[in-house]
Amino acid sequence: MNVKKILTILLAVFLLTAVCCGAASAFTVEKQAVITPSGSLVPGEKVTATAEIKLPKGTVDTASKVSFDSPLSGDTWVVDIIKVGTIVNTKHPASPYLYITGFDLDYDTDVVLRVSVSGTVSSQSSGRDISVLQITASGMYDSGQQSYSSPKQFVYNTGNLNGELAVLGNAITTIDTRIAAYNTLGRDTGKAQSYNEQARAKYTAAQNAGTADAITAFSNIEAGNKLVKQAQMELALCALSMSLSYTTAVDDTITTLYSKGWNTEAKLLETKNTGLKNTYSQLLGTYNGGNVPDAAALDQLAADSLAVWEEGNGYLESANNPLGGVLKILPFILIGVGVVVVGVVVFLLIRRRKNSWDELG
Repeated sequence: MNVKKILTILLAVFLLTAVCCGAASAFTVEKQAVITPSGSLVPGEKVTATAEIKLPKGTVDTASKVSFDSPLSGDTWVVDIIKVGTIVNTKHPASPYLYITGFDLDYDTDVVLRVSVSGTVSSQSSGRDISVLQITASGMYDSGQQSYSSPKQFVYNTGNLNGELAVLGNAITTIDTRIAAYNTLGRDTGKAQSYNEQARAKYTAAQNAGTADAITAFSNIEAGNKLVKQAQMELALCALSMSLSYTTAVDDTITTLYSKGWNTEAKLLETKNTGLKNTYSQLLGTYNGGNVPDAAALDQLAADSLAVWEEGNGYLESANNPLGGVLKILPFILIGVGVVVVGVVVFLLIRRRKNSWDELG
């Protein structure tokens, strides 16, 4: 048998083995973790989480193991072993033996594990993101190991409660000031005001709860921060809409000025308006990305757009005035007249002095 035939046979055997054994992963996630509560957490809070994974048939043997872990204090576990939709066994793994071996998982069909954990958020988790439920499979035939972690949740630091309140309170006050400024310009800020008032109510509720009820306090702070962002987004939309309307109007003014021969003024407005449009595009991109654009940049854009629009209206008013052309060159006329007058005066003085010399002989 030559080398070519040997290689062909070996390749065929390899392909047949791959088809028979399949290429399944160690496990697949059947149901993502359902966590209660689902948002941010505080130390001392009770948490439960449940997820489901499926172990494909033929990937488990007695050397296989599925392990569990959680940063919760006093964590208790319940693992239902489900075969063809029926719970065939229930395990209660506990530290230091937080795992199930292949002896309990080696079935002739796919096996689903419903994994549940409950416990209390530890103070050691303060200021960090944690995954309350973690699953790791090892010793599987195909991929060897695969892990799953529940979505991360932030754990507040109760020692920062007053600081978090201060940040929220300052944000609400800043929005109040900005709303007043846009109201003065005649802009509609109704939605921003509504969101900010709701945020103020959450701020008050958090204050009242205090450290005595940190869970309620931080829950209200988190809700208040979301409402603040909504108010900020509404003000961003207000500023962007204001800028767009003014820069569009200035474009029309520029066209009119060029048609009337006011090229210098039109070019000046065009340069300023182009800069405003560039800033507008950058801030709009941030807004469309779901993020809050810089408040100072937004407010400056709105103010500058208004100023350029007013400047354009001033030029337009002069250009539309029947005497506009004369008024435009009036400074040059006055300068010319001044030069002529000075020349005449100098001429007369020289002539008078000459006459005086003639009289003196």
